Amino acid sequence: AGPTGAPGNQGAQGPTGPPSDMRLKDNIKKIDNVYSKTKSIEGVSFVWDHEHTKIKDDKSIAVQEAFKGPAIGLIAQQVENVVPELVFTDDDGFKSIEYGAMVSLGFGSIQEQQTHINMMIEKLDYLLKVVE
Repeated sequence: AGPTGAPGNQGAQGPTGPPSDMRLKDNIKKIDNVYSKTKSIEGVSFVWDHEHTKIKDDKSIAVQEAFKGPAIGLIAQQVENVVPELVFTDDDGFKSIEYGAMVSLGFGSIQEQQTHINMMIEKLDYLLKVVE
């Protein structure tokens, strides 16, 4: 086995993951208009600026190779405009996204779309019956 890397900023990972038990949460509310939020966030491809001092000199980055070459992701400033609670700003002003929480938006968006699809199917079925 190789050396163990530095822990990430996101807390527990893997099968345990961060706690999500309902008993640990108050004021639970469904996220409304999720699709309109998610459609305004663009997935992007990019190449890391691995020579930037923020990456190059960060001792907490155990594997510098992870920040070299092409990658895909989101732009934190764009996400912050839509769902600011998923973006964190460090002491130097650099932004990070809590990618794990983005899953909630994906699920909500799919569910909203399915509701719209089901409504359209019902209307289409009704119109087809009227035409017959």
